[in-house]
Amino acid sequence: MTKQVEILAEFRIISLAILFVGHSYGCYGQAEVQPVPGTTTRQLESAEITESSGIVAARKGRNWLITHNDSGDKARLFAFDPLGRDAGTWSIPDLQPLDWEDIACVRWQEQDALILADTGDNQLSRSTYQLHILSEPRSAQRPIELLATINFRYADGPHDCEAIAIDESRRAVLFVAKQWPFQSKVYEMPLDTDLPVDRVRVAKPYAHIPAPFVTGIDISASRDRLAVVNYASVYLYERAEDETWQTALRKSPQQVAVPSRRQGEAVCFSLDGRSLFLTSEGLPTPLIQVLLPEKNNAKQHISEKQGE
Repeated sequence: MTKQVEILAEFRIISLAILFVGHSYGCYGQAEVQPVPGTTTRQLESAEITESSGIVAARKGRNWLITHNDSGDKARLFAFDPLGRDAGTWSIPDLQPLDWEDIACVRWQEQDALILADTGDNQLSRSTYQLHILSEPRSAQRPIELLATINFRYADGPHDCEAIAIDESRRAVLFVAKQWPFQSKVYEMPLDTDLPVDRVRVAKPYAHIPAPFVTGIDISASRDRLAVVNYASVYLYERAEDETWQTALRKSPQQVAVPSRRQGEAVCFSLDGRSLFLTSEGLPTPLIQVLLPEKNNAKQHISEKQGE
């Protein structure tokens, strides 16, 4: 291990300690009261889900949530319903996981698909990273197909990334680097299906999120809300119809009260956008559903109506 890597590892440990102390004493605004109003906590039925690192709501008409384990597991996905009941497991023999960190829904060549992020890089030693495009599972009997693999790099060097989301309005992928101590950099990469699959694409700096150690993000199906999680907190951003996320992320987010989690790394919106689902690593795996407050633009609309 080089001296630079040793210093980096030591600084990460110190930063994590600061983060968790801040979490414990409310410095990041995270309530420790249990239970939190508006939340429901259940447990995932499957004991195979030991390190839920990413989560997404399926769009194929089934009321499924889909997750995957962190590094060290086989190439497989798990589905369950909002009550945590097991709905199936799919192996993907064409893939060899390195460090899977997040998952999202995407439109790919006129079909609903999943995008699986092999973007973990704790030692900052990788030259390229992979996004795997997979067919969305329709039944427990139907296999998942690997549709494409996108290789990419960051414009300014390697980063450890545990959080991706799809900005369908710009047909782009957003990546949030897991950084410290006060903010995390956001990168953007066009999701162009016409580029050769063997071409290494480039993710470029796009915005900042004023939170350290971001471990998960998601954009609602309505495209106007973005959820951010780290080990301590959950934040909610909204954007107006004429805004980009680059602009919207400059605004102050709303903090969402959630129960404390052992190591919360995954978040997704429900399909109707009215709640968030969160998981945490470790058994038994909790499934937390959080009812979201009314949108600010909806409140503004109501105020305008009342003033007429």
